[in-house]
Amino acid sequence: MNQQKFHEILKDRYLSHFHTTYTDGKLSIENYFEFCNENNIKYLIFSEHVRKKLNYDFIKYCKEVNQIAKKFTKVNFLMGAEAKFLPSNELDLNNTILENIDVLFFACHGFPNDIKLFNDVVKTQFRNPKYNNVIKIWAHPGRFFKKHPLKNETTTMKNLINIAQENQVFLERNKKDNLIKKEYLKYVDKKNIIIGHDIHTENQLKNYNEK
Repeated sequence: MNQQKFHEILKDRYLSHFHTTYTDGKLSIENYFEFCNENNIKYLIFSEHVRKKLNYDFIKYCKEVNQIAKKFTKVNFLMGAEAKFLPSNELDLNNTILENIDVLFFACHGFPNDIKLFNDVVKTQFRNPKYNNVIKIWAHPGRFFKKHPLKNETTTMKNLINIAQENQVFLERNKKDNLIKKEYLKYVDKKNIIIGHDIHTENQLKNYNEK
């Protein structure tokens, strides 16, 4: 999947960032395909939580997605994974996962309250050539600062946004967390924004809004 093709997908109807019963979601893979099929949504962009050491079989998960997709010929999908930044300056995913995805969501979950460390890790991973063969998305940008407020947050976020875009990382407008903050959107090229719904439940899916 190249950047140009992904830009074209974002001009169409899509559902991005959601979780299934394989992790902390309440809906099955098939539930999402059914919803898209019934609502004329052309693309599903998967984003299941992953770790280096998983408590589920990611290959089995991918095979199930592919199998179910055969029943819904009008719905296309991209295989994706949401991996968190680690203080050890890496992402929490293994090579097997990376080799089987089209889209990689960079996420902040439970990161220590250390702004210098956070900055260093985010910058390094955005620039990491290891991920150049997948579409890169910064999920719920600014989540770190929501938990750990910072006086110079604006300067820090502007810098991280610039580095993200320089390294072809898309920025998510996460509907669940209301991130990225509206005041930072002026620093983002519109073509680099993706809507993320962060869906876990049936009610959240019913309230889907693509705008």
